[in-house]
Amino acid sequence: MFKKSIDKMLDECVQEIMETKNPVIKKALKSVRSSMKEENFNSFLRDMVSHHISAILAADPEEDEIEKNVERDFSQVQKEMPNLHKSVVFKVELDGFEKEVYREFEMPYFAPISSLGYIILYTFNTMAYHLFDIQYKKIRYICEADPGDYPPFEPIEWASEHFLPELNLRKNSKLKMEYDYGESYEFTIRVKEIRKHDKQFSLGDARILSGKGFGLWEDARYYMELYYNDPKRFYKEIAEDGLNKGDFPIDFDFELEAQNAALKEEFEKILIGYEMPEDFIPPEELS
Repeated sequence: MFKKSIDKMLDECVQEIMETKNPVIKKALKSVRSSMKEENFNSFLRDMVSHHISAILAADPEEDEIEKNVERDFSQVQKEMPNLHKSVVFKVELDGFEKEVYREFEMPYFAPISSLGYIILYTFNTMAYHLFDIQYKKIRYICEADPGDYPPFEPIEWASEHFLPELNLRKNSKLKMEYDYGESYEFTIRVKEIRKHDKQFSLGDARILSGKGFGLWEDARYYMELYYNDPKRFYKEIAEDGLNKGDFPIDFDFELEAQNAALKEEFEKILIGYEMPEDFIPPEELS
């Protein structure tokens, strides 16, 4: 039910763009469309709509302002055409658990910085319900939330409004990400490779390449550290606390095929949860 509603909304927005009479947008559409396969073009339009619809809902702009924003976006895309044919391979390690928990994945090079965060949240099996930020060269790129909900960071930028090419990433470039400021899970993100492709590489082409470990233990960092550093004490303490082994993801591991199968759908859910929270329906309410 939830997925169908979102798909319908995205499709309707894409159709409006396709039927525009704006000459600037029509020319840009033709240029972008000629550079990629039809399925990639449709995916590209859905990606664009997904990442800008939250701003429309939040600001409630007039129709002409929305049109100007779409013009601006397409102008930016035309400038970035070479980057549409690139992908970037990241290796991400969970700090403090580098040998036990890591992931490698490939995603579009031309993508909002927030998309990097959403893929990390998905592939590390988080619940994706805490604040996060991505840090690069002393700037923190924050997710869609009231800046007052964050610690007093400076300087900050919106992760969804800036794109990876702006960072001028190179092989071995290093970024950091922090998730859940209570538990303070931190990730080290390294660029392994930037690849060039004959056709556009979209979010629909993103894939997990390898990994190890279940991921992080949501709201249970103390027990996770205890388990990996002193298993004997871990079992003793959880027994004393009235818990048991089944309360933790000890018997679960990284599953490459399953993660790739659900990547696109789960990515969209996380994006909507952060950028359009008023439209997000928690899984337990879906029946």
